[in-house]
Amino acid sequence: MEELKKGDYVIATKYEDGDPKDHFAVGFFDSMTWHNRYNIVNSAGELFRHNGFRKVKKISQEVGAKIVSHIKNIEQSDRSVWDWVSEFEKI
Repeated sequence: MEELKKGDYVIATKYEDGDPKDHFAVGFFDSMTWHNRYNIVNSAGELFRHNGFRKVKKISQEVGAKIVSHIKNIEQSDRSVWDWVSEFEKI
């Protein structure tokens, strides 16, 4: 994976599998936790998850907007968040 820089726009999932029933977020990479997880923040600099996320991918603003606009469908689906990201990257 490309090395992340503070401020990179990303999608992050609690677990590697990207289960949409688990916590996931679209935000900005901030730093790494002491146990090697990713700290992701919103535009105000507030952490989405204080224990960090295990999997992160840098995305475009267009992909992020599509994820946010489809958030309810994603949360209620049985598809991995990563499947949705792949689909939106193709459009």
